[in-house]
Amino acid sequence: MSYRFLRINTFYTDFIDQYYARFTDTLKHLSYEQQKQHLLDQHFWSSHYYELNFEKIGVEADLIISNATLLQHTWAQENKLNTTDLTTILLAQIKAYSPQILYIQEAIHLNGALIEEIRNQAPSIKAVIGWCGAVFQSRHIDSFKGFDALGVPTPFFTQQLSSYGIKTFELAHAFEPSVLPLIKKTDPHCDVFFSGSVVSKQGFHTQRLHILKTLVEKKIQVQLRISACSNSKAKLQFQSLLFDLFHKSPKTLQTPLSYIFPFNKVKTWLHRPSFCTELALLKPYTKPPLYGLESLQALANSRIGFNAHIDIAGPYAANLRLFETTGVGTCLVTDHKDNLSDFFEPDREVISYKTPEEAIEKITWLLEHPDSLTNIAKAGQKRTLETHTYLHRVHQLNEIFKAFV
Repeated sequence: MSYRFLRINTFYTDFIDQYYARFTDTLKHLSYEQQKQHLLDQHFWSSHYYELNFEKIGVEADLIISNATLLQHTWAQENKLNTTDLTTILLAQIKAYSPQILYIQEAIHLNGALIEEIRNQAPSIKAVIGWCGAVFQSRHIDSFKGFDALGVPTPFFTQQLSSYGIKTFELAHAFEPSVLPLIKKTDPHCDVFFSGSVVSKQGFHTQRLHILKTLVEKKIQVQLRISACSNSKAKLQFQSLLFDLFHKSPKTLQTPLSYIFPFNKVKTWLHRPSFCTELALLKPYTKPPLYGLESLQALANSRIGFNAHIDIAGPYAANLRLFETTGVGTCLVTDHKDNLSDFFEPDREVISYKTPEEAIEKITWLLEHPDSLTNIAKAGQKRTLETHTYLHRVHQLNEIFKAFV
């Protein structure tokens, strides 16, 4: 049985801001479809990979990037919708598309009242499915209960959410092979590459921060793309003030505030920004963050891609970095997890470590044994392309969705 699939995604705010700072002049005269294609051509995160692969199996599919402001406003103008409110525009888009399956990529950004309104506005919907791979708080639970099912990356989330009666299914991240022809593999530009967040708050990235600091101290050639390091102490203090103003306000005030800059960004923050001495020490060694194809290109031109999961991931491997690093053919060094062997064979397809000291030791050994490093990188890429592509994940989702239609 076929069905219409619509996915709502919310791209990282930093990426959206950077993207529009670079391309607004180019985009503002383009149509909605032209703007959308330009944005997707950046190949950020999951881009349009689910939709491409659903179409391969005969499912009509489309994507909305709900926080791409100029893009959404252009849709409203073209459809004679006299509003700039992103929520109103989103509801109109869902109603116009009339999907049977609505898939919310970042479930953490939707509230329960909006999910109910979506169902009222689009009676074609048979199921609203969400996905959550981020740190969530107790305030998100009521919203999660509005979904028919919630995809999660590891058993950790299943264990946490099942206690609230929330139906979950496990869905890992993936890699899209069609991006490979766009990547120009050259001689490595650096020994170790890391791009991502480093939050010093307990439960986030304490091990990640410690290892990166040690790599720098040991003079290992490492390229760091960490946005947090660009923030001065004064800026962090100002951000902390904004965080307190929003999150300590009554809920009746938070809703109108969430439409006003900068609170439209602050509402997505899950932790209070704070100054960290160790993080400040990394600042001289970091560059502005890369996203999408630019990040994949830099990763492909590095000898080693370093990974350390967020602290609260517990004993489970889950993040996107596992599949992007191996997918582009770079040797992955990642923290040991109980389920890592479900995805890769440790020490043959990827290198794993149990302690920061072991991470440094293995990175040093790999750099001294380039043939072994190359063999591991090739084996890891082969495994990802054989078992961890978006087409594999789409087949898994299709079996879940068919139960609802």
